[in-house]
Amino acid sequence: MEIFYDNKRYYPYLCINNASDEQLKKVVTYLKNTNLAPTKFYTDPKYSASDGISYSYMFKLPFVDDNRAKPSLESINELLNEFVTNKKEPLKTDDSFVNKELSSFIESEKKYLNQIKTLLDSERIILETDKEFFREQLDKLGKLTKSLQQENNRIIDFFGNISSKISEDIDNLIKKQSLNSGELKALQSNIEKKEQLLNERELNIKKIEKDFTTREKDFEQYKLEQEKNFKERIDSLRASNIGLNISEENQNEDSLKKIKILIMGDSAVNKSEIIKIFKETFEKNIELTLPNSAINIPTTNYEKMKNINILNYFKKDFDYIILGPRPHSMKGVDLKKGPQALKREYGLKAELRLDNINPLSKNKLGDWALEFSDDWITKNNSN
Repeated sequence: MEIFYDNKRYYPYLCINNASDEQLKKVVTYLKNTNLAPTKFYTDPKYSASDGISYSYMFKLPFVDDNRAKPSLESINELLNEFVTNKKEPLKTDDSFVNKELSSFIESEKKYLNQIKTLLDSERIILETDKEFFREQLDKLGKLTKSLQQENNRIIDFFGNISSKISEDIDNLIKKQSLNSGELKALQSNIEKKEQLLNERELNIKKIEKDFTTREKDFEQYKLEQEKNFKERIDSLRASNIGLNISEENQNEDSLKKIKILIMGDSAVNKSEIIKIFKETFEKNIELTLPNSAINIPTTNYEKMKNINILNYFKKDFDYIILGPRPHSMKGVDLKKGPQALKREYGLKAELRLDNINPLSKNKLGDWALEFSDDWITKNNSN
């Protein structure tokens, strides 16, 4: 078993490789007996540890006091010294002991795999049922869209074929002076009705295509949520198997519920991508889940900024504010000033980042997201 104590991140972690369930149980028992019971357990974590290595298991350890002090490296080494096997060992080994340990490891893994298989079979049935439902819905939408497109093309062809004839008939009638004003109005009304019908059908097709795209995105989001939930269930099952009962409070602690971020201004990145950048950066840097509600993005369009009363946002006590290229004046607020001048004049407590020239880019937003997460760590460590 290999153990690495990662105390370089916001939370302290115990990272483990090459361990059986029995060995993990012993580690958990030892930690519980020393008031360091893990608050969360991960199998195959998404991100590597601070040493750059990806570990099979990670235990999130608690802080040792209200000031968020982490367990000391010395105390962890002392506690876990007997479990560490990644140090140099004598060449001489006891074959019977090795065989016994190997048999125990294999038996433990068999039990675990059987549990996982049962859970997987159950989840697979549910997932396949959901997938089939969405496939049917997408297939119906596809057929409906195709049918409407064909009908639309038929109408376009029809009007295309008769438009020249209608024009020719009108010209002939006018030349013959046989068309009175009433007949002309009736003909014009008929043409307008047909044009309106065509426009309505085109709008209807666009609406259905938009709905189809939305359903596809919803389905992709649903799949991601199912995969995440499935992973959490696997971790929960494994945690229970090694003697860990993670409380509901600890399960939900990884959420930045109070942080508030304001982002607006001309951007080359759409709203959903901006949210994704910030969520991934915070999760990787702080191991905390940034909720979508924490990020307020009124607009990423330069022209629409003119209609925003930015003073209303300044009054909401955001923790972090990003302003991309924008009009110099918005509802009476002079935005040509620098960050410090704006903070002084409007009493802003937020960390400000401004770009007056270039539309907000992925790289720039990623850099600022990292700066904000680092700032959050600093402020919370000092509390």
